[in-house]
Amino acid sequence: MRRARRTEARRERGALRLTPRDIEVLEATGRMRYVTTPQLARLLFGGSQWAARKRLRRLFDAGCLRCWSPRLEAPNVYALTLRGARLLGHPDPHGEPWPAPRGLDRRLEHLLAVNSLRVALATTLESESAVIEWWQSDVELLRLFRECVVPDALFRIGWPDISNVFALEVDRTPPAPQAFARKLLRYQSLRSQAFGAGAFTLLVVGGKPAWVERARDHARKLGRSVPVWFGVFEDIDSHGAYGSWRSLHDNCHPSLRSVASAERARQAELPETPSPRAGAQAREPRG
Repeated sequence: MRRARRTEARRERGALRLTPRDIEVLEATGRMRYVTTPQLARLLFGGSQWAARKRLRRLFDAGCLRCWSPRLEAPNVYALTLRGARLLGHPDPHGEPWPAPRGLDRRLEHLLAVNSLRVALATTLESESAVIEWWQSDVELLRLFRECVVPDALFRIGWPDISNVFALEVDRTPPAPQAFARKLLRYQSLRSQAFGAGAFTLLVVGGKPAWVERARDHARKLGRSVPVWFGVFEDIDSHGAYGSWRSLHDNCHPSLRSVASAERARQAELPETPSPRAGAQAREPRG
């Protein structure tokens, strides 16, 4: 029997019975729009790519997932099909139809990098009894808001004793530091209730440590009106919530929880702190 190619579906025999794990896979794929085998393995299969591939193959053969192999040496990329979206039987966490893209996005590498950090955070926060309460991508933010700058993601993390809203900027192929500084100026011009989330902390993740340092230098010259912390992609991707962050003034913190605590202390020193709009976002299941 000829072996099916990675992106060639085999005809599924019999009706597909979705298990709770299948639902988790479909929901995670829909939330992230595009996702790779290693990302789903880390998020839902305890890191086992063998187990992830086995389940993904069945969902793919059943017509619930679309699959691409951008490069021979690269992992498969998955997205929901219309059938997979229908089988979920409910809208996404923001009340919108689940995305079912028919082709790869031209920003695929960037989107996968953002999703990789999302998975890294979700899987490491569990050890702190913490959770990503909601997450909005740049596509969702562009649909809902008209601001002068839009982050790659906006999300809130809740720990047992503290919560914080973060905006994420990921630059694995970084722009010139001067261009980044201009983007930071746009962040500084945002209204206090931008994106309906109130005050947020900007997290800038660069691909190379040297660029991160240059970006910090340029940002420092602008003065500080937006709380901004810098990290290196490889470190945050590997350690998730326990990755290291540096502020404009060389304050180093060994975890995102530590950054949230530092920002709470900073907010307490301000004469007036805008409060986030209650219920502005839907709670999202499982990071």
